[in-house]
Amino acid sequence: ERKEIIRILTEFSDELRLCITDLLMAYDFLYQIDFIRAKALYAGKIKAGRPIFENRQNINWYDARHPLLEASLKAQRKSIVPLRIELKPEKRILIISGPNAGGKSVCLKTVGLLQYMLQCGLLVPLRETSETGIFTKLYIDIGDEQSLENDLSTYSSHLLNMKRLVEGADERTLFLIDECGSGTDPHVGGAIAEAIIEDLNEKKAFGVITTHYSNLKLLCDKPENHGTIFNGAMLFDLKAMKPLYVLATGKPGSSFAFEIAKQTGLPKQIIERAAAKTGSGLMDFERQLQQLEVDKRELQQREAQFNMADTLLAETFAKYERLNADIENRKAAILHKAKEEAKQILADANQKIEKTIADIRAANAQKEAANIAREQIKQDIEQLERDIKETKNQSKTPKPPKTAPDHINNVPIHFDPSPVREGDYVLLEGSRSFAQVVRVKRNRAEVAFGNKTVSLPLSEIKKVSEKSYRQYNEQKSRSSRSNNRSIMDEINSKRAVFKYQIDIRGQKAEQALTLVAKQIDEARLLGEGEFAVLHGKGDGILKSVIREYLKTCSDVTSFRPATLESGGEGITIVKLN
Repeated sequence: ERKEIIRILTEFSDELRLCITDLLMAYDFLYQIDFIRAKALYAGKIKAGRPIFENRQNINWYDARHPLLEASLKAQRKSIVPLRIELKPEKRILIISGPNAGGKSVCLKTVGLLQYMLQCGLLVPLRETSETGIFTKLYIDIGDEQSLENDLSTYSSHLLNMKRLVEGADERTLFLIDECGSGTDPHVGGAIAEAIIEDLNEKKAFGVITTHYSNLKLLCDKPENHGTIFNGAMLFDLKAMKPLYVLATGKPGSSFAFEIAKQTGLPKQIIERAAAKTGSGLMDFERQLQQLEVDKRELQQREAQFNMADTLLAETFAKYERLNADIENRKAAILHKAKEEAKQILADANQKIEKTIADIRAANAQKEAANIAREQIKQDIEQLERDIKETKNQSKTPKPPKTAPDHINNVPIHFDPSPVREGDYVLLEGSRSFAQVVRVKRNRAEVAFGNKTVSLPLSEIKKVSEKSYRQYNEQKSRSSRSNNRSIMDEINSKRAVFKYQIDIRGQKAEQALTLVAKQIDEARLLGEGEFAVLHGKGDGILKSVIREYLKTCSDVTSFRPATLESGGEGITIVKLN
């Protein structure tokens, strides 16, 4: 039996040996197809796409998502907050600060993982209009790599990684460092970390760093860095006391150590003692700094809404102009027709009058009266003809508005007849909105409005010169500053006449509530935190109505009666949030 098995296998091998070349090629083809299919299935699972690739060092990502974190959150029925990040030769090194558990390390790991996936030939989970490049060297220092066998401490391991990074870094390098400088004395560790970052900046390397050290946050302000090092902050909602997981570039962030300590349940007396040692000035400064970033983000969202409303209003106005012109044309046509009919009526009347005059003449009537009647009819006909001629001039169809205006905000717009390409600025047909071309495919173009992209036919956009676009932006900035000044002037004038006490005595309940609501709105607009309502004592009806209303106002933090010396129960002091 064993000999028979060997004989069968030998004969089978002899037959296969003739096809060994084809079999090896088929095996190679099979594993390549299986690998490509596996990548495609995974790309579908994580909703990945193919971004715009450029053969240079560049990171300009929109809606980037960490695939493993997104899968974990999805299992918990939570949604991930996408990352917006940009690194370019003019701004190469991003230093991220902010609260613990605020998303700094997640941001770092997202950049590292997606860049590595991209360079391994995988599709990545970010918006397809994002721009990506290639780095020849990737250096990562995340987590604790201390080794008992090699006698390495946390900081020694960190310094060993920094040594390799500094020795190998160049302009095609991307490095990612978590908690740079930590693991030793903050003053020494911060100084060494600052020197390492400056050296990497001189070598024109690209990188993302997370830190809590103040000296690293101030690196971007040094003149020798020339703006290539810039700050980023993970935003924190002070009202809800929770991180927003949103990266905002341009300003450093606060660690919010005390706020997070309160959330974890650390005893109040320990937190108060630590705050006393730190000093209230630093805490207030960091809190205000972070709140400014949150407010700035809200203002940017409102500005985007106003811009959309402005665009819609311009389109509505253009539509109104067209409808109005059409109505005027119809009106002129109707008048013209009516006057033509009136002319015909007068002509018929003229024939009758001539016949009447002939009859009069035949009857030997006075010649002078007949001439006067004929002359009057002639004048009426001439006047009617002049009216008809004037109506014809008015009824000429006015020039329809141009599909694209040649002036916007008194700025001349020069159109470029050359073909539309990526990066060009265009004006939408029939509107006053500019956009930038992201991609051109056949007879359509993808254009970007801020963070939004839409696909439009090339026939609906007109290319404008870059000079016109810059002039329009400069004019828009000047107008915005002027509007801001006028708004501030108006607010200052209102603040000068603002009354901190309103008198509603003798008013009906409905009128009193209207006055109080108006006072709340004005106080919120002017940034006032408190005002008084004089309603008197009497039967207490007006007081009860006002206080019941104040309980329902979200802008009111609290209210109380005035002191006895100031009026007692006859006055209610209202405190706003």
